[in-house]
Amino acid sequence: MVFRESARTKLANLSVKRRRLMSNTISQRLNEMLLSLMAQKKGGTNSNRMRVGVFIALPSEPIIAFDDLQAGPTGTIAFGLPGGDQRAPYFQEWNMGPASLQRTPWGTFSAQQDSPRMSLEHLDLVVVPGRAFTPLGQRLGRGLGYYDRLIRDYRQKCSLPKVIGVAYSCQMVDVLPCSDYDEEVDWVLHEKC
Repeated sequence: MVFRESARTKLANLSVKRRRLMSNTISQRLNEMLLSLMAQKKGGTNSNRMRVGVFIALPSEPIIAFDDLQAGPTGTIAFGLPGGDQRAPYFQEWNMGPASLQRTPWGTFSAQQDSPRMSLEHLDLVVVPGRAFTPLGQRLGRGLGYYDRLIRDYRQKCSLPKVIGVAYSCQMVDVLPCSDYDEEVDWVLHEKC
């Protein structure tokens, strides 16, 4: 609880203007990473299309500019948003727009219930938020385990899973109290890296 409260306090001290600037930088870096991954994928199966599991930011999380990430010179990107309940999370296709969103009981956003599911084994990348991260990829979430279950399912079903955590640099810490069910990320992307 101490780490979550500390992260909440750090985030509350960021001005809206500062968050917007940092979010823009994070979005640019994520776009560069997606373009690089898409170029690496070129020549493989479905090489002109990437499938990426993402999230819609809560007020305390970095806001990703998805419109800037939709396509690159080598293909297109299909986005999926988390769906399901706390015990059985999954990704659903998202058609990029507020009309295709619904608010969940936990205050987050998901794709409309009638949106088709995205197969976890076919996702090229999953991007997740967190309260705090370490440079080695440990992640502290909000305490419900939703993204931990989603990451674990993704890793079990995908042959080359890639998970990116996005955060503001003030959310980076040296060590976190992690348990056996806490899932790590492969990279942490923030405005200073």
